[in-house]
Amino acid sequence: LHGNSLLQKSLGLHGDASLVTFRLIPIDQGSDYKENSDYNKPYYRATINYSYPAKLDDVASTNIKVDDNDSASVIEHVKQMIRKLRPECETTEILLELWKLAPKAIPIDLEKYPFKTYNPTQRRNYRDINPSSVSHWKSSRITLLGDAVHAMNPILGLGTNNAIQDADLLSQALINSSSEDFISSIQGYENEMRKEHPLTC
Repeated sequence: LHGNSLLQKSLGLHGDASLVTFRLIPIDQGSDYKENSDYNKPYYRATINYSYPAKLDDVASTNIKVDDNDSASVIEHVKQMIRKLRPECETTEILLELWKLAPKAIPIDLEKYPFKTYNPTQRRNYRDINPSSVSHWKSSRITLLGDAVHAMNPILGLGTNNAIQDADLLSQALINSSSEDFISSIQGYENEMRKEHPLTC
């Protein structure tokens, strides 16, 4: 449980992972939705994420042409990757059923759509990089922390958690520095921070 949501993560044997977030508190439909006959029905929202190493994404070997900006195409590709990478079992079938529920196109009548926003299903590449492979920038009075400098998924407050850790690291570096050597203290913080977490790319 995280806030008003239930989170479920499952890991595959090939470096693939799924993350499903179920909202536990019904979503208020707002006054604009009262005319709709379904106004009193409780609506919940689920967010589904499926990730896998890009090297497994051999589109040439599939018969599905993937358009990264077409939700239906992306959903079919994800389902095919799940079938390819996950064992045949009840958990895999449930995951496939959840992907069947994902909207394949923008709702025709957004006024009757039970949520204030529609987020299309998209496929995007992201990767971690070795922090030491990035040339070191010149340290100055300005530095970065959290997801401003680290590569991470924009979920579960990961950027905030890293920002708190970085802030602690930075404060420890500055606590004993003088006005003459604070730049070297910031540089020391940045060196440590680069060791701790991947940088953005």
